[in-house]
Amino acid sequence: MMERIRIPEWILVVALVGLTGARGAAWGQAAPAGKAASAAAVQHLICGVVHKLDGAKFALETRSGKTVQVDASAAVRAERSVTLYEGIAISASGTLDKGGALHAEMVNRIKSARATWPEDR
Repeated sequence: MMERIRIPEWILVVALVGLTGARGAAWGQAAPAGKAASAAAVQHLICGVVHKLDGAKFALETRSGKTVQVDASAAVRAERSVTLYEGIAISASGTLDKGGALHAEMVNRIKSARATWPEDR
């Protein structure tokens, strides 16, 4: 019969820190300055309500009333998008092109209460 081995929690924490590196960026944090990506690859997050839906392209009305054009084709292809319909509140993350349109890589549903939406970035 095999004996159970108890590993103290602090050993697991030390092992995890060693694997991920103490200087690595945590989830949701920006990369360190030396590893900054080019300006074209900066990820943006925009929250709003879907309007004028045309396939995977739509207009997103933000909290401030501004309209941002979104192309979620990549998110839909990668199965990283909720089912889209007009009037749904979503957050979309991706890159902005020179015209200001967001090319979404991920689209998530959010609560319709605008006060709960995270700030656009």
